[in-house]
Amino acid sequence: MRKNQTSWVHPHMAALFWRAKGNGQQALRCLRAAYHRSPAEVKDIALAGLGSIMWQILKLDEALALFIKALDIAPETILLHFTLGNLYAARNDIENAIAFFESTLAMQPEFAPGLERLRFVLCRSLAEQ
Repeated sequence: MRKNQTSWVHPHMAALFWRAKGNGQQALRCLRAAYHRSPAEVKDIALAGLGSIMWQILKLDEALALFIKALDIAPETILLHFTLGNLYAARNDIENAIAFFESTLAMQPEFAPGLERLRFVLCRSLAEQ
């Protein structure tokens, strides 16, 4: 692949193909290549892809670290806040889950999935008390 301003896009597309085919290992290789080729301002895309795969294979600590690093790059990306809320909920870290669902809704109050997940986590935390 020749080095140019969009060479990072191709491995992203290849990763999507490999994920659809069920080959997570090949998707990881492509996303790592995409990360290394990406300009600094869009590295969050590869990090989120890597985090998604780590989550899918239940490596929650690694997934969390990748999504937090992505959020450092793109703090205004609503889907990163929403995903972190879900990841914290999956880890049963209710306090952080609530914080991220609330930050999701602060950015986009009409984001229905964020409101639904916040309500679910709040109900779950009340039921556990």
